[in-house]
Amino acid sequence: LFLFIFALLPLLMAVVINLPLVLDRVDAFYRQAFLQNLRADFSDLDQHLASRRASARLLARLPEPSLLFGDSTEEQQALVESERKRYTEWINRILQDAKDITQIRFLDGEGDDRFWLSREVGTDSWIATPDTPEPLRQELRQAVQKGVFKDVTFSAIRVDLQATDPRRTLTLQMMAPVEAKEALGGAVVMTIDIGGLVRRDSNTLWVLDDGSYLQLPDMPQRAGLAFEDFPGLEQNFANRQIVLWEQHDRRVIWVPMFLTEPGAPLWVGREVNTAPLRYFRSEMVERVL
Repeated sequence: LFLFIFALLPLLMAVVINLPLVLDRVDAFYRQAFLQNLRADFSDLDQHLASRRASARLLARLPEPSLLFGDSTEEQQALVESERKRYTEWINRILQDAKDITQIRFLDGEGDDRFWLSREVGTDSWIATPDTPEPLRQELRQAVQKGVFKDVTFSAIRVDLQATDPRRTLTLQMMAPVEAKEALGGAVVMTIDIGGLVRRDSNTLWVLDDGSYLQLPDMPQRAGLAFEDFPGLEQNFANRQIVLWEQHDRRVIWVPMFLTEPGAPLWVGREVNTAPLRYFRSEMVERVL
């Protein structure tokens, strides 16, 4: 009996010391792999924005006519109006399938609107609307006035929960400087609807920094607050870093994926399926024993 205990004791010590460490490492690898998969789900957004960046550069190289000809005289104004109609037809041809681009604005060197196009509701055709667009975001206007940007730049995401048009609930603005040598200066601003990301996967949770769920007009409404559904999440959000929320057998990874206009992040959460991990842990313990 003494020899048996003498031989068994080092083995038990090795198991007690090493097995928890191995299981913790496996758990960490599992979380890291799940987080990478979550980030990979949004990689197509980078590719999509890269294509929209190319569209913005194209419009900056071929801006609307008044930036090229000016419109100070009546003769110039008549020429510009005629050219703008042809220009609108050209926009309809090259951006016909880019349904997520909802508005195009052309600015002068002071950041004021000279010409703008919006998609017509129902037909999705580009038209010059008589309604003046909403004021340009201040940081973009200042960038145009100071001429501090040389490439395509992005704004923070605007969340407008009061918008009746679903395309305007979650938008991003992209701005490119006019590059034509004979132009009078200015920039091209495109408004892009990124609400398709929210509609794409019902298993992904979108939460504002105050704990309210992001509600799109054309999606089923989610009741309650995330802070109530996930106790302790409010304290985790305060750090504004990647959060792993755990309670009982539930795990949810939260990532501050985007920055909104007020400066607060827009959180993306997805529940981790722990069943494979639990099976692996129990199987590993049995095999080691």
